[in-house]
Amino acid sequence: MLNRESLLDAQLAKTYAHLNDEVYRLYGVNAQLRAKIEAAIGERPPELVWPQMEAKDGDQKRREHVDRLLTYLVKQILEEDEDHLVCLQRVAHEPPLIERLREKLAACFPQQDPSALETELVNEIRRKTRGYQRAESLAEWLHDAFFRIHNALYQQRPLLWHLASSQTRTEPGFSCLVHAHHFDADALAKLRSVYVKDRITVLRREAAQAGQDGKADLRLDLLALAEEVEAYDAKLAQLQEGAHAGPEGGDRDYRILTPWKSPAERPKGWNPDIDDGIKVNLVPLARTRLLRINLSLGTPENEE
Repeated sequence: MLNRESLLDAQLAKTYAHLNDEVYRLYGVNAQLRAKIEAAIGERPPELVWPQMEAKDGDQKRREHVDRLLTYLVKQILEEDEDHLVCLQRVAHEPPLIERLREKLAACFPQQDPSALETELVNEIRRKTRGYQRAESLAEWLHDAFFRIHNALYQQRPLLWHLASSQTRTEPGFSCLVHAHHFDADALAKLRSVYVKDRITVLRREAAQAGQDGKADLRLDLLALAEEVEAYDAKLAQLQEGAHAGPEGGDRDYRILTPWKSPAERPKGWNPDIDDGIKVNLVPLARTRLLRINLSLGTPENEE
């Protein structure tokens, strides 16, 4: 990728220089006058394929390419999914996000061995690179890096939302990505009744099996995860209802607050209006800690 970028930069610079020569020739500007014009204009920034990365070093450019590729493929997966809900764990007989991502990568690079390709990508995200979050595996990148990168790319208006039952556990009991344009009341109901419910069932079944196998520590860990997901489902129910306790805009206010609308026009429960904007609809999930990371989005009055 870096070699191709350098080649394109060189071609662009050469073409731009040729274009300048032709313009001066057509206007009949001689070398002496041209020198004076260019001295008056001053040094101009170089013409680059990717000007945003002009001051970055090779490691940063390489990592940026990797992050952009992975985030693009994750976005494709969400957009192609039937209900636009994709879990990071295997639930409801659907493959987890990481398996789908591996399939996408293999399709992008059909001539490369999938295992070698993943190793190459993991080596990049493991590298300590200034300004970038390290991850030890693709799974860790999906859990901890993806949403931060996507949120930054979309300038705090992320199209894909990472919901998770814990902001601190290495791998939460339940974790999924939802598409903001499709995460309506029906999608939330399905998320709870199908995906979250199935995840709780699986965790409790695995805990029972661990108990039968005499693995007491594993059983306790799995039960703790099941309880974590059950507590998370209770919070999702509050979001679904648009519950409110404590001060307006506090950490127990699950309502979508739209101060420019009259009380009668405001959403009742989880009934987001896309036209109100991404951030306004995301705020109740952020302030009630339903997201994987703690986003500080400010007050609804300042969101749009």
